[in-house]
Amino acid sequence: MRGPEPTQRLRLVCALGSFAAALSGCGQDQSLGGEPAPERPPSADRHLCAGGAELEMIDDMEDRHPAILEYGERSGNWFAFNDLTPGGEQTPPTNVQRFPMIELDPPREDSNYGIGSNGHGFERWGAGVGFELNAQKPYDASPYAGISFWARRAPDATPQLRFDVTDVNTSPFGDVCNLEATCDDHGGCEVERQCDDYFGADLELQEDWTYYQFGWSELEQVGWSEVLYGELSETIFGVRFQVAGRQTFDFEVDDIAFVCP
Repeated sequence: MRGPEPTQRLRLVCALGSFAAALSGCGQDQSLGGEPAPERPPSADRHLCAGGAELEMIDDMEDRHPAILEYGERSGNWFAFNDLTPGGEQTPPTNVQRFPMIELDPPREDSNYGIGSNGHGFERWGAGVGFELNAQKPYDASPYAGISFWARRAPDATPQLRFDVTDVNTSPFGDVCNLEATCDDHGGCEVERQCDDYFGADLELQEDWTYYQFGWSELEQVGWSEVLYGELSETIFGVRFQVAGRQTFDFEVDDIAFVCP
């Protein structure tokens, strides 16, 4: 759902009610080309819900660091993922040593950096980028009302993008979903994966920057697993932006934040 810009949100407050792991080498704190990682700004420079702000920044990318901002006991790295189709191409690749922030051209207002991914040739479930909030450990999202971000696509790239929040019921890290085996009388078994049917929203990106805001209750599972949990758990693991298979994609995301209650 496309939402109001942050400056307008107070007047329009709503009733806010696979393959998730980073592959080897993703998000390591190493620099491409040997350049040192830039220093982080102090947390006092950020808007926090506890101080009465409308949004609490998860990552604004301005520090050009592959990790999200370390506020609210959050600690996680951006990573790329894909379905490993032979010949498929994705930038940044899944094995990049230090996930790169991209310079926005032109800048979006006072924002100069964001994240993005482009590629083609993935024939199964596709490709995308994401991050974890607590390094594969559960994160309590109950103090927040939802999540927001800006996004856009390049000309001639698919407008279809899936935004997902991975929670304790749908992520393999939660130990709730699992591999379910159905066996017949002759010993033959069929294994069905129950994980990765995340809560999220299907976006249709524009070429211009668009602001998106979702309350937790607005996010829904795709339903392909036929294991439905009703609503997103308050215990979450991370966020993903994914393009389906057989698509040429080129998208950018900026200023992802929790929505304050």
